[in-house]
Amino acid sequence: MSKTNGNIALIGLMGAGKTSVAQKIAALASMPLLDMDAEIEKTTKMTAAEIFACHGEKYFRRLEHELCQKIAGLHHTIISTGGGIVLDSRNICTLRKFATVFYLKASPAKLATNIRADNTRPLLANKDKPAALTVLLAQREPLYHQAAHHIVDTEYLDISAIAAKITHMFGGQAI
Repeated sequence: MSKTNGNIALIGLMGAGKTSVAQKIAALASMPLLDMDAEIEKTTKMTAAEIFACHGEKYFRRLEHELCQKIAGLHHTIISTGGGIVLDSRNICTLRKFATVFYLKASPAKLATNIRADNTRPLLANKDKPAALTVLLAQREPLYHQAAHHIVDTEYLDISAIAAKITHMFGGQAI
């Protein structure tokens, strides 16, 4: 446990439930929560969509990497990452060192259903969501597998069941 500082990091594509599951685990475990996308938005005073529109994805990924390095010293924290955190191999290495990493795996159809009413996702703007998610998942899934210590198939689980499964896999400390 000390190797990962008692941290849990959730990775996966947008719509996988990272934020909701992280909130549930943090509440159950009475542990602090850090949502990386929310932290970037707070720091820049811009939404992710605004950052993408004004500065581009490359700039956002740089902010994401800088934050990943900054939070590496956290202890006993639940971390919800952005869906693209794995695009930088340095982030994968960092995450695996300071957290037990759980990949929330879901099909493109499930992901699209989960974010059907959400029009704030810059990588899905003006695109067919299921098709775009299928492409993104094909590109990123090998990276999620590389980064993860554990894979949680979320296809038929609700937020509470996913949180319970992760805390059990983590060793039961949170429940």
